[in-house]
Amino acid sequence: MQHKYIKQWVSPLQPQKDELLSSWISRVALSYYINSAELFSKHLIKYNAYKRDLDIAIFDDDFWSTLSYLSQLSVFKLKSMQILDLEGKLQKKIYINHRNRWIVASSGNIYPNKRKSKSLRFCPLCLKEKGYYSKDSKLIFINVCTKHQVYMQDTCPKCNSIVLPIRLSPPKKIHECFCCGYDLSSINPQKASTGEVEAVEFSKGVLSSNIFLHQNHIRTALDYFTVLFLITKNLHRFSKKDRLLMEHRINKTNLPSSSPYLFLQPPSYLAYITAISYTLLTKEWNRELLGFIKRNKLMYASRLLNKRENVYYMIPLWFLRHLKQLWTPKLTCTI
Repeated sequence: MQHKYIKQWVSPLQPQKDELLSSWISRVALSYYINSAELFSKHLIKYNAYKRDLDIAIFDDDFWSTLSYLSQLSVFKLKSMQILDLEGKLQKKIYINHRNRWIVASSGNIYPNKRKSKSLRFCPLCLKEKGYYSKDSKLIFINVCTKHQVYMQDTCPKCNSIVLPIRLSPPKKIHECFCCGYDLSSINPQKASTGEVEAVEFSKGVLSSNIFLHQNHIRTALDYFTVLFLITKNLHRFSKKDRLLMEHRINKTNLPSSSPYLFLQPPSYLAYITAISYTLLTKEWNRELLGFIKRNKLMYASRLLNKRENVYYMIPLWFLRHLKQLWTPKLTCTI
């Protein structure tokens, strides 16, 4: 596209180091006292960018060059605010039009009365200090702020709506609820346990290094997050009857919601079962994990997956092989 007759944005706000693209676009729009739809309405309207999940959407070169010209930022800088670089680390493929295992939505096309997916999560203390939504806000396994050691939030406590900064309109601010205008940074968060903080720190370390050491073997980050999801999902499936969740040393602080889906659970509950999954995977691999699998008859892949999983879900072979090795009378643990 020729940019000769396009007027650039006047002194747009600079993005922060770990800020999401949707968060930055929202802040820029609000600084001009308009909403994000109006910001895109003149030169980028044909892409329906406002209705798409900006943080994982794939656009052509024309979109990026136009946005780069308008914002006076490089294409590389703009793309770096997305999280598509996590493909192959967090999950094998990041889906644009389907639900992702570890990624929540931040699309302007989601409405509070259609709760098909939870949206961005945030630490109220970080939101108050920084004034933007970071990339951690998109990741379901990050349910604890490691800086302040408190649980993340994902809904407005006043109207119970999801968090979508891309749908904010003036005079609302970036730290306010897009529905009722409640100040989300004023929430008094609950303290998380040491084990839950440790689990999130370890997972973030695996994601940044792309490897983790397991039973003296180097595995990939993709393997770690695949197995972590398998264990977490099955912990949730049997949470009402298995003793592991009742007796584990990490205290349960919140009850799960009535939904059978993992991604619709509150962050405090997700932090609890994800921390147990992390402990089973890294510290209690042979004893507690095998006992849980035996009690609930999850030895085979078909049992581990269940009917709700899609056909593209691949279980690492080393995980299944190790379970078979443990499945011997000599190594049977007391249940």
